[in-house]
Amino acid sequence: MKNMKCTSAAVVFASTFTVLATSLLSAPANALTLQTSGSFDFAAPNVNDGVIPIQKFDSSLGTLNSVLIEFTGTMQGNAAFENGNINRRTATVIISGLFDLTLPTGNTLSISPAIGHSYDLPRYDGSIDFAGASGRTVEITATAFDRQIYTSNTVLNALTGSGVANFLFSAIDDSAFIGLGRFNYRINTLVRGDASVTYDYTPASTPIPTPALLPGLIGIGVAAIRKSKAEQKETVEV
Repeated sequence: MKNMKCTSAAVVFASTFTVLATSLLSAPANALTLQTSGSFDFAAPNVNDGVIPIQKFDSSLGTLNSVLIEFTGTMQGNAAFENGNINRRTATVIISGLFDLTLPTGNTLSISPAIGHSYDLPRYDGSIDFAGASGRTVEITATAFDRQIYTSNTVLNALTGSGVANFLFSAIDDSAFIGLGRFNYRINTLVRGDASVTYDYTPASTPIPTPALLPGLIGIGVAAIRKSKAEQKETVEV
């Protein structure tokens, strides 16, 4: 019976060690996200392949699962117009553009910011000053947005490593003025592109060194064995 008691205590110790070690060393890792962004600041169109630098994902952080690309295009318009007709007229200003964001892999997000406003103008007031009764000078802003999630290895690999990945921004002005009869007008625009990248990744596991577990586990085992021996001694004395 003495041997049985000791063996039982040893089994308890071994089982405790196995369960604790397994639970600590194989705890599941939760996915994390990391966001970075870049922009191409306001410039006159047309813009062809303007560079937006984006920080790449550091592979030492873990395994990259997917990438969310968000693209925002902004178009600022300054329009000035004068009704030169002898009658009241309606003038319409449309601020619009064709924007592209191209990844290093060639994948492209396309958006078309656009907005239009109409203005009722009295007959020509005798002065081409883009003000007064028959003229206007207005500021108009148009925006557009798109997003796309990529999981292909081609995209993930292109955005992993050190340094930056160059996204390319292009913008074409497609603004227009509509007015019947005689009008004097001008439209000036500026374009801007903003890119945001969110990396979804599984963090690299950080194993707990086995020696760090041993003092506590050994203490548990020793206590179990001592208790077993004490119980057996009491049984023999009775």
